[in-house]
Amino acid sequence: MLRLLSALTLAVFISSPEASDWVTFSPSDSGFTVSMPASPAVSSRLIQSPSGLLTTRIASAEVSRNTHLTVSWTSYPIGVRKPKVSDLTIDKMVDALVDSRDGSNVVQHDISNGSYKARDVTFTTENGATVRTRFFVADRRVYQLSAEWAEDFDGAAETNRFFESFKLNA
Repeated sequence: MLRLLSALTLAVFISSPEASDWVTFSPSDSGFTVSMPASPAVSSRLIQSPSGLLTTRIASAEVSRNTHLTVSWTSYPIGVRKPKVSDLTIDKMVDALVDSRDGSNVVQHDISNGSYKARDVTFTTENGATVRTRFFVADRRVYQLSAEWAEDFDGAAETNRFFESFKLNA
């Protein structure tokens, strides 16, 4: 019995997010560093904006089959109008995300990352998943960190670790 209890305790400890080895992710063109549970898959997509065509880069990693973490960043090149930092700008980003996921039960509050304005948003999707996202606007970049977990899973520990590890480079 003691062996079984020891094995179960060890299995829980090994599978906990604090015990696993996360990796530091800091692409050279990004201006940030973040910890992720594995080397993320990275992709790009072109976004049409009032400032013209911009490239958004997306990096995502899976914590478990029920939890996914994503960081995306869009850089505004020199010569392209810098993004405005206002509550209205962030409101529009939040509304677009929540609407695109048929979200409900939206809870949000303003936060900061150093001197940069940011917003933390949590909502429920139409299929019952929980999404928590942070938007940051810093100099010539817009960042979005997101975590999504299934209705029957609590992804709060992984999400907090991911969000708290996000640092803007000086």
